[in-house]
Amino acid sequence: MIKLPEIFRDHMVIQRDKNVEIWGKTDKKYVEVSLKNFSDFCEVKDSDFSVYLPPIEKGGPYKIKIIAGDELKDGRVSEEESLEINDVISGEVWVACGQSNMEFELQNSYDGQNIVKNLSNDNVRFFYVPKMAYECDELDTLKENAVWNIMNAQKDDPAQIGRISAVAYYFADKISRELDVCVGIINANWGGTHAYCWMGREALESNANTAVFMKEYDDIVKDQDPAEYDKEYEEYVIYQAGFDQRCGEYYATHEHPSWDECIELCGENKYPGPIGPKAFVRPTGLYEVMLKQFIPYTCKGVIYYQGEEDDQTPEKYYDLMTTLIRQWRDDWKDDEMPVYMVQLPMFKNESDVDCKNWPLIREAQERVAKTIKNVDVAIITDMGVINDIHPTHKEKVGERLALKALMNTYKIIGEEQVCSPIFDTYKVEGSDMVIVCKYASSGLYLKKTEDNILLTTKGAYVKKGEQGENPEKLDSLKGYAGFITDEDNYKNSFEIAGSDKIYYPADEVIIKGNQIIISSEKVKKPMYARYNWFNYDKVFVYGDNGLPLAPFRTSFEDGSDEWNSDTKKVENRFGQAI
Repeated sequence: MIKLPEIFRDHMVIQRDKNVEIWGKTDKKYVEVSLKNFSDFCEVKDSDFSVYLPPIEKGGPYKIKIIAGDELKDGRVSEEESLEINDVISGEVWVACGQSNMEFELQNSYDGQNIVKNLSNDNVRFFYVPKMAYECDELDTLKENAVWNIMNAQKDDPAQIGRISAVAYYFADKISRELDVCVGIINANWGGTHAYCWMGREALESNANTAVFMKEYDDIVKDQDPAEYDKEYEEYVIYQAGFDQRCGEYYATHEHPSWDECIELCGENKYPGPIGPKAFVRPTGLYEVMLKQFIPYTCKGVIYYQGEEDDQTPEKYYDLMTTLIRQWRDDWKDDEMPVYMVQLPMFKNESDVDCKNWPLIREAQERVAKTIKNVDVAIITDMGVINDIHPTHKEKVGERLALKALMNTYKIIGEEQVCSPIFDTYKVEGSDMVIVCKYASSGLYLKKTEDNILLTTKGAYVKKGEQGENPEKLDSLKGYAGFITDEDNYKNSFEIAGSDKIYYPADEVIIKGNQIIISSEKVKKPMYARYNWFNYDKVFVYGDNGLPLAPFRTSFEDGSDEWNSDTKKVENRFGQAI
């Protein structure tokens, strides 16, 4: 008997130019693995085996053969059992992880059905990690049916290839075309998950700021009756399925939906359900059940889109992400494994108070990128939509992630082409605050309201009415933060404060090259400034490369950490009242 993890299947992509680990279980004494002209064997220990293939350049298709036996003959394993993995391609392997915006399927994205129907790219393949929150027979069945899919509607089932993460597909498609190489995506994502769902207990408990999540969970389950919990969980699953359907119908049929009205019409929202060993939001759960299904499958790096669910503890997000990245690098035995994050876009429901907690998540994501090697963040503030936490235009998100990889990992594109302008430093000149930006050597571009300019999905600036862009696509982008109307006032995006730390919108905003000069009549001696420090706001400032200026504040001491506590939910991290 030879048992391999489900990810070792026909059509798999292996990471080129790296040692590739092949592992599994067997009841024999020795295992031999061969690929091309190479073969090597190992002795089985406690039913486990692991063999490393040497680095090979891009290419294929290849065949990997694995044989097992109880004897060695002339340095070769006697073939008593064997299996083969066919159509193996050597290329680039990336893990796509996160919550619902990474999970968001290509078939549900803008024009997704048409895109899937016409896909013909053999150079993008993906493996969808079986999605289950706990070990059970259903998970075993999902594992048995897991396959590598080829993104070609003529060669694979469109219903299957449409399931790939839209963000991951656009990332992989660009990488594959730029490098002329096959890209394999490992999809491991789940909507509504916290960062702590994707790391282990030891890692969580290694940091005082993250250990609290593990303790909260342990306190909830320590006296839990398993039978009562299972009954409560099954009742929740049935109830919530009905609620989700009613809620979806409400948002689809109301022009100005609000969460309060939704609850009034649809009933109580019991999400995320009773906390316990079957809850997908429990700390470490998806790390243990999903990520460990394929760790340490040799890969190039990780793209990660998550953060929305951690907005009730934004002050802990930096520690969560630094701990998570350290955990993953240890797991993959790669201290420099690239991790590229998506910064949260602009978002809020129009009926909600803007409690300014998302800016703290965005800031934490940028801090992680600045302080950890081979980590970067794609700025997508302009791709956010009011009233919709799941924007359908994922093209730009995937493309901007790909640009980060092409610059940092593959080193074929320069930073001025790839990097969003970011805050660098400032100086005070009288009553003016002069903001100096990095990655803006060609200057910054201010989208004035009277110009009515839209940043299109092609990265070009197009005035309303100009020809050459898909009118339907332009119309579909009108709800996005990057779409400016005559009523929008760019000055409100900039705020300035004195020593009292009370912020006022800027009266004047002047852009000169890579500098932004702001002032307010209410602040005679400025000490602090910030830009787009809102959960949702329009996005007005771009670099010459078409990428938006990242939100910022000029000082961690400006009082912005005190986000609107009056709007905090009186809950612990698991949605239960405290």
